Amino acid sequence: DIWSLGCIMYFLCMLWHPFQDENGEPVKQKILDGEYPEITESYSQELKDLIADMLQVDPDQRPMADQIIERIQQAKEKYDF
Repeated sequence: DIWSLGCIMYFLCMLWHPFQDENGEPVKQKILDGEYPEITESYSQELKDLIADMLQVDPDQRPMADQIIERIQQAKEKYDF
């Protein structure tokens, strides 16, 4: 699902699961609150915003797959990659 893809994308950026404690253990309350460390400044604001949208606690607030693809295509055009 979209939330899981957001977790994977976050991990690829940070090499750390967004919802784990200092010992690497998942923290249920962080997941329920949608609380995670901010992605570093070395990534574009578009990518950080996309991941934040994908990690929304409310599933109705998450983007649909076609919206994600559209946002990636827009970033591709903007950054010419």
